[in-house]
Amino acid sequence: MRLFPSSMLNFEKHHAGLKVLSSRLKKLENLDLSWNQCNDSIFSSITGFSSLKSLDLSANQLTGSSTGINRLRNLEELYLSSNKLNDSVLSSLGGFSTLKSLYLSNNSFTGSTGLNGLRKLEILYLESSDFKESILIESLGALPSLKTLDASYSTFKHFGKGQ
Repeated sequence: MRLFPSSMLNFEKHHAGLKVLSSRLKKLENLDLSWNQCNDSIFSSITGFSSLKSLDLSANQLTGSSTGINRLRNLEELYLSSNKLNDSVLSSLGGFSTLKSLYLSNNSFTGSTGLNGLRKLEILYLESSDFKESILIESLGALPSLKTLDASYSTFKHFGKGQ
Protein backbone atom coordinates (compact mmCIF):
# COMPACT_ATOMS: atom_id res chain seq x y z
CA MET A 1 0.00 0.00 0.00
CA ARG A 2 1.21 3.50 -0.81
CA LEU A 3 0.21 6.78 0.75
CA PHE A 4 0.99 9.90 -1.20
CA PRO A 5 -0.70 12.91 0.38
CA SER A 6 -1.36 15.98 -1.69
CA SER A 7 1.42 18.51 -1.50
CA MET A 8 -1.24 21.11 -0.86
CA LEU A 9 -1.88 19.67 2.60
CA ASN A 10 0.06 20.96 5.56
CA PHE A 11 0.74 17.87 7.67
CA GLU A 12 2.19 19.96 10.49
CA LYS A 13 -1.44 20.55 11.52
CA HIS A 14 -2.26 16.85 11.24
CA HIS A 15 0.35 15.05 13.36
CA ALA A 16 -2.31 13.32 15.41
CA GLY A 17 -3.84 12.02 12.19
CA LEU A 18 -0.50 10.57 11.11
CA LYS A 19 -0.13 8.79 14.43
CA VAL A 20 -3.59 7.27 14.02
CA LEU A 21 -2.76 6.24 10.46
CA SER A 22 0.47 4.61 11.62
CA SER A 23 -1.47 2.45 14.06
CA ARG A 24 -3.92 1.38 11.35
CA LEU A 25 -1.69 1.06 8.29
CA LYS A 26 0.68 -1.57 9.63
CA LYS A 27 1.72 -2.76 6.15
CA LEU A 28 2.40 0.66 4.61
CA GLU A 29 5.72 0.46 2.75
CA ASN A 30 5.94 3.76 0.83
CA LEU A 31 5.23 7.19 2.31
CA ASP A 32 5.74 10.42 0.40
CA LEU A 33 5.50 13.59 2.50
CA SER A 34 7.61 15.78 0.24
CA TRP A 35 6.75 19.44 -0.29
CA ASN A 36 4.56 19.70 2.83
CA GLN A 37 6.43 22.34 4.88
CA CYS A 38 7.12 19.75 7.60
CA ASN A 39 9.62 20.55 10.32
CA ASP A 40 11.49 18.16 12.61
CA SER A 41 8.38 17.41 14.67
CA ILE A 42 7.18 15.21 11.79
CA PHE A 43 9.64 12.50 12.86
CA SER A 44 7.74 11.70 16.05
CA SER A 45 4.53 11.36 14.02
CA ILE A 46 5.87 8.83 11.53
CA THR A 47 7.85 6.49 13.77
CA GLY A 48 4.82 4.19 14.05
CA PHE A 49 5.06 3.27 10.36
CA SER A 50 7.36 0.35 11.17
CA SER A 51 6.92 -1.41 7.79
CA LEU A 52 8.13 1.56 5.73
CA LYS A 53 10.64 0.69 3.05
CA SER A 54 10.60 4.07 1.31
CA LEU A 55 10.22 7.48 2.94
CA ASP A 56 10.32 10.76 1.04
CA LEU A 57 10.68 13.90 3.15
CA SER A 58 12.30 16.00 0.41
CA ALA A 59 11.71 19.74 0.11
CA ASN A 60 10.47 20.39 3.63
CA GLN A 61 11.84 22.46 6.53
CA LEU A 62 13.83 19.73 8.28
CA THR A 63 17.01 20.58 10.18
CA GLY A 64 17.71 17.17 11.71
CA SER A 65 18.14 18.58 15.18
CA SER A 66 16.09 15.78 16.76
CA THR A 67 15.38 13.15 14.16
CA GLY A 68 14.03 10.02 15.83
CA ILE A 69 14.04 8.62 12.30
CA ASN A 70 16.35 5.83 13.38
CA ARG A 71 13.33 3.91 14.70
CA LEU A 72 12.30 3.08 11.12
CA ARG A 73 14.57 0.05 10.83
CA ASN A 74 13.14 -1.42 7.59
CA LEU A 75 13.89 1.59 5.38
CA GLU A 76 15.58 0.82 2.08
CA GLU A 77 15.13 4.26 0.46
CA LEU A 78 15.33 7.60 2.26
CA TYR A 79 14.83 10.92 0.50
CA LEU A 80 15.93 13.95 2.54
CA SER A 81 17.04 16.29 -0.25
CA SER A 82 16.31 20.02 -0.29
CA ASN A 83 15.90 20.55 3.42
CA LYS A 84 18.07 22.39 5.95
CA LEU A 85 19.65 19.29 7.45
CA ASN A 86 22.87 19.63 9.41
CA ASP A 87 25.61 17.13 10.23
CA SER A 88 23.75 15.62 13.19
CA VAL A 89 21.45 13.73 10.84
CA LEU A 90 24.43 12.01 9.22
CA SER A 91 25.52 10.34 12.44
CA SER A 92 21.94 9.24 13.20
CA LEU A 93 21.72 7.42 9.85
CA GLY A 94 24.52 5.02 10.73
CA GLY A 95 22.22 2.45 12.32
CA PHE A 96 20.23 1.73 9.16
CA SER A 97 21.40 -1.76 8.24
CA THR A 98 18.79 -2.09 5.44
CA LEU A 99 19.25 1.30 3.72
CA LYS A 100 20.13 0.92 0.02
CA SER A 101 19.42 4.41 -1.37
CA LEU A 102 20.04 7.74 0.35
CA TYR A 103 19.29 11.15 -1.13
CA LEU A 104 20.86 14.05 0.80
CA SER A 105 21.36 16.69 -1.89
CA ASN A 106 20.90 20.41 -1.22
CA ASN A 107 21.23 20.53 2.55
CA SER A 108 23.31 22.48 5.09
CA PHE A 109 26.12 20.09 5.90
CA THR A 110 29.44 21.44 7.11
CA GLY A 111 31.18 18.15 6.51
CA SER A 112 32.33 17.62 10.06
CA THR A 113 30.57 14.25 10.32
CA GLY A 114 30.73 11.32 7.96
CA LEU A 115 28.39 8.56 6.89
CA ASN A 116 29.31 5.35 8.67
CA GLY A 117 27.64 2.00 9.21
CA LEU A 118 25.56 1.93 6.03
CA ARG A 119 26.93 -1.42 4.87
CA LYS A 120 24.17 -2.09 2.28
CA LEU A 121 24.04 1.42 0.82
CA GLU A 122 24.23 1.23 -2.99
CA ILE A 123 23.09 4.71 -4.09
CA LEU A 124 24.17 8.01 -2.52
CA TYR A 125 23.23 11.46 -3.79
CA LEU A 126 25.11 14.42 -2.29
CA GLU A 127 24.71 17.10 -4.97
CA SER A 128 25.30 20.68 -3.91
CA SER A 129 26.79 19.79 -0.53
CA ASP A 130 29.93 20.94 1.26
CA PHE A 131 32.20 18.35 2.85
CA LYS A 132 35.65 18.16 4.29
CA GLU A 133 37.47 15.95 1.81
CA SER A 134 39.03 13.69 4.45
CA ILE A 135 35.66 13.04 6.16
CA LEU A 136 33.96 12.18 2.86
CA ILE A 137 36.74 9.85 1.72
CA GLU A 138 36.72 8.07 5.08
CA SER A 139 32.93 7.68 4.90
CA LEU A 140 32.94 6.35 1.35
CA GLY A 141 35.53 3.78 2.34
CA ALA A 142 33.10 2.46 4.94
CA LEU A 143 30.37 1.88 2.30
CA PRO A 144 31.37 -1.45 0.72
CA SER A 145 28.17 -1.86 -1.36
CA LEU A 146 28.18 1.63 -2.91
CA LYS A 147 27.56 1.50 -6.68
CA THR A 148 26.34 5.03 -7.48
CA LEU A 149 27.65 8.30 -6.05
CA ASP A 150 26.51 11.68 -7.32
CA ALA A 151 28.34 14.58 -5.73
CA SER A 152 27.97 17.04 -8.60
CA TYR A 153 28.00 20.74 -7.75
CA SER A 154 29.49 19.96 -4.34
CA THR A 155 32.40 21.65 -2.63
CA PHE A 156 35.18 19.54 -1.14
CA LYS A 157 37.50 21.31 1.25
CA HIS A 158 40.94 19.77 1.63
CA PHE A 159 42.30 19.74 5.14
CA GLY A 160 45.78 18.51 5.84
CA LYS A 161 46.94 16.30 8.66
CA GLY A 162 45.68 17.44 12.06
CA GLN A 163 42.93 19.64 10.68
